[in-house]
Amino acid sequence: MLKARRARGGADAQAIAHDDSYILRWTRDVVAQVAGFEPAMQALSDAELAAQTATLRARHESGEDLDALLAAAFATVREAAVRALGQRPFDAQVMGGAALHLGKVVEMRTGEGKTLAATMPAYLHSLAGDGVHVLTANEYLAGRDAAWMTPVYQAPGLQVGLLAGNSVAERKAAYLADVRYGVANEFCYDYLRDHLAWEVGERVQRGLRYAVVDEADLIIEHVSKQLEFDVVLSDQRRAIYAERQEVLTTADLSDRMKALAAELAGAVIDKAIDDTGSVDAQGCKEALLRLYPTILSTSVIAKAVADSQSDRDSDALGAMIRADVARAYALREAQIGAATMRSLERAVSLRAIDAHWRDHLGELEALRDGIGLRAIGGRSPIAEYRREADLLLREMRRDLRADSVRTLFSVKAELAPRRTKA
Repeated sequence: MLKARRARGGADAQAIAHDDSYILRWTRDVVAQVAGFEPAMQALSDAELAAQTATLRARHESGEDLDALLAAAFATVREAAVRALGQRPFDAQVMGGAALHLGKVVEMRTGEGKTLAATMPAYLHSLAGDGVHVLTANEYLAGRDAAWMTPVYQAPGLQVGLLAGNSVAERKAAYLADVRYGVANEFCYDYLRDHLAWEVGERVQRGLRYAVVDEADLIIEHVSKQLEFDVVLSDQRRAIYAERQEVLTTADLSDRMKALAAELAGAVIDKAIDDTGSVDAQGCKEALLRLYPTILSTSVIAKAVADSQSDRDSDALGAMIRADVARAYALREAQIGAATMRSLERAVSLRAIDAHWRDHLGELEALRDGIGLRAIGGRSPIAEYRREADLLLREMRRDLRADSVRTLFSVKAELAPRRTKA
């Protein structure tokens, strides 16, 4: 059984993909369209067939979507298979490939040619330039299928990679290929490792546009047993990974760190103000010093708060905080140097994200284990889980940002947390 995962495509194919009653009829139409291209493909020289990929990619870059290129692309692969393997994909294989293009599950028995069927949608989606994953159940199948199908892909000018090496260089090379074969778990591990990398150059994967999954029935059975709790976790993971990606790829994080410090300092002062508008200036000063080396005196803090209470439209308090943070930041940078400061900003931010995210995952697991008791009170466990998970996420983000600011100002530069390479 094969399963394809695709990004959103053209409107026609999307409409068909959501109406199963039309799929069989549409795939038969695809067979007829592909057959219409066969005489032209058979007339091509080997060199002309090898130029097909460049031709089709140029059409895609000019605005034609993959749905419009489907018949020509499938016909290209059919001819490539004839020349490379002496096998002409049957109509049933073309239909299966068309259904995979829509992101559908296709059941084919052993010997019915699912490996060859998968080459057609894989070739089509490789035209978008991001490359295609072909996920198999084990290393033997990955190596066998890659070796077997490589001549088919190479005939029209594609490169094939096998996810087998352990080094960053080897895995990068595999992902640079137009179509890469590998064990499903390895693709998942690389995705996670990329999102935990400390340097941009350590990441190996590129575009995540389209994948074909072999033995998909095993995966689908697993997924069908999972609850909706996983949707909450996936949403939060995407949010944290996006924040980590921003930290990893931004050369200068000083503006971000100063803004975080000022925001956190403002929250410290707000917390110290009681219902009457009075402020515990001494407690506020002590809390600020735990965050960064402020020089604001208790009298200055008290006066600034009093002024802000009498003129709530004024930003004088915020301006004072930002100026104090900027002074402390400039002093810290002067002490350790700009280059070290840039490295330290990234290191403490990544360390804080990774540490707090791990702790957060443990909290979510504990929340999930106990959330079923909420049903006793007539409340939806899913709704309660989402609500409390969102609260935990906000608290986690606040804590990790405070941690990164505190560490930035307090850690010794030579002891800045860095990952030791194996």
